[in-house]
Amino acid sequence: MKFNKKVIGSMTVLSSLCVMTTVAAMTNNGERTLADHNKKVVTVAYTESSRGRAGFGAEIARTSVEADSVKKATIKEIGYEAIGEQIEGLVKELKLSDEEKDWASALMPKVEDFLLVRTEANQDSQVVGKLYKGNKATVVEKGEEWTKISSGKLQGYVRNDMCYFGLEALNYAKQSCQIVAVSKTEGLRVRASQDANAEVTKVLSNGEGISVDTNAQANNEWVAVKVNDATNFVSRQFVDVKINTGVGVTLEEEAAAKAAEEAKKAQEAQSAKEAQEAQSVKETQTTKSAPARTTGSSLAASANDVTLLAALIQCEAGGESYECQLAVGAVVVNRVQSGYADGTLYGVIYQRGQFGPAMTGKLERVLSKGPSSTSVRAAQEALSGVDNVGGVKNFRDVSSSSYSGHVIGGMVFF
Repeated sequence: MKFNKKVIGSMTVLSSLCVMTTVAAMTNNGERTLADHNKKVVTVAYTESSRGRAGFGAEIARTSVEADSVKKATIKEIGYEAIGEQIEGLVKELKLSDEEKDWASALMPKVEDFLLVRTEANQDSQVVGKLYKGNKATVVEKGEEWTKISSGKLQGYVRNDMCYFGLEALNYAKQSCQIVAVSKTEGLRVRASQDANAEVTKVLSNGEGISVDTNAQANNEWVAVKVNDATNFVSRQFVDVKINTGVGVTLEEEAAAKAAEEAKKAQEAQSAKEAQEAQSVKETQTTKSAPARTTGSSLAASANDVTLLAALIQCEAGGESYECQLAVGAVVVNRVQSGYADGTLYGVIYQRGQFGPAMTGKLERVLSKGPSSTSVRAAQEALSGVDNVGGVKNFRDVSSSSYSGHVIGGMVFF
């Protein structure tokens, strides 16, 4: 049996000594002595604590064994087995909550950042990991200056003077770590007050946690929680209240996490760069100035040709500026003069797969009503040989175009 299975100290432990079948006496030097029927004396040093059970983590400092005369010795000199059975009995006598029992063999680092964990119980041994502030570890074996711990995948030794033990660690955790209420049911209602009929302010899914409001008062049936900085309440029977502690990390785990974080940042930077480049291309397209107007050879056209071209211009660019409408007309004329389709205005406009309005019937509907005067003027000017797109023969909507070209209004001409 190893004594270090339990961390025992303060007046809480000593009060339990009095209920054992031994005779207790108080010495004048601040020590309690327990004598059994064979006149062997076990002396346990203690320290007073105004925090009650908070002192549970204090160490048992000395023991002594007395036959005809008292001989003082350390626990190490006597051996843990000499008092082990009595100590185990004391632990069983202590009336601790489940939470306190869980923390009896726990520790937390007494640091602002992290505590180094080493392979051996000395300052010069290799570092294997770190316990960060707020991490919880289990005591595997406690020595006089160093303690072997386990936390997550991390195992090693830490300095005792850099740690809180037992219930002292529990009190520290309650003061420095977030406390959460975790729902044990699906659709748990968070209410504005401690009333089952009060307004529902939030609904929690099974396993979802919510921060406990440690500064608020609640009765035994409710737990005070925070919702958008306001104090609300959940039914105590449907939540587990837990201290949000972490676990230690090995150097390998920390390196892997750092590499993953750097890879994530690199990916985000690459995505941002690509988005910036795409935006730059778009801005270049939208700011590229249109070529100056030129006047070339006119295209012989009848009144019907003017009306047909004007109707197409209205369908494609009716909501755009006059320059954009003229540009649409110029593209059609450039195609006719380049011999597209059969080299006629009609053949170019109705060429399969080229102009959507001619395929959908929209063009016919505009023709039946008659095109606008602005569209007619743009058609007449384009047919007279005016070109404001530099001879290009295509156009698309800017928002759906990946082409570079001359942007006029909401359209790009290329």
